[in-house]
Amino acid sequence: MTSDALPHEEITVASNTIINGGIRVSNAINVNVTHNTIENGSISIDAGAGRPIHVQIDANRIVSNNTVAIGFYGARDSSATNNVIQMRPPENNESQTGIAAAIWGTSLIENNTISDSTGYGLTFANWGLGGGNSITICGNTFEGFGKVGIWDQGKHVETVVLLNNVFYSEEQAALWAILVENNANIWSIKHNACRVKGLTGTAAINATKSILSSNYAYSK
Repeated sequence: MTSDALPHEEITVASNTIINGGIRVSNAINVNVTHNTIENGSISIDAGAGRPIHVQIDANRIVSNNTVAIGFYGARDSSATNNVIQMRPPENNESQTGIAAAIWGTSLIENNTISDSTGYGLTFANWGLGGGNSITICGNTFEGFGKVGIWDQGKHVETVVLLNNVFYSEEQAALWAILVENNANIWSIKHNACRVKGLTGTAAINATKSILSSNYAYSK
């Protein structure tokens, strides 16, 4: 259920240190969350009280044992850029995701570093995102993930561009750099550096219907 209250507008949340807590954005327009340090917490951008629109999560440092470090759940036209996410083992052995990007409209996930998630570097919060969406994921580093760097979760996620990302994991259960299971997802996957255990370059990508070009072996 959404609120009838008018959205908050033109808000900046900057340069705070939060320990054992987090930041939530809901029912808000034009919000900038920047240069915050969060220890044992997360950032949630959700439509519980009303859809968040034009939310920028930029240059934050997050150390998290939560299931998700930065979670977009029904936001619109929003971005996560230049964040450093260090995942720690969760209390109840749950599968973790660094960024959950259920964002409608146009979104940008750029230049983030996500380390040591027990599950995935990035997913889409188990949402389908068709109907004219455009998601660009570029220049990010996904390292030490337990299962997959980026996974579509078998949902239709339309118009995704994966460009110039780094995927690296030697974790025992790690499977793929990128896994696209829904055959309706024809993503553009170009110039990504991949190494997942013994698989490198295109061999580390399972996306049979997508357009792959110039993906290569990652080396330190």
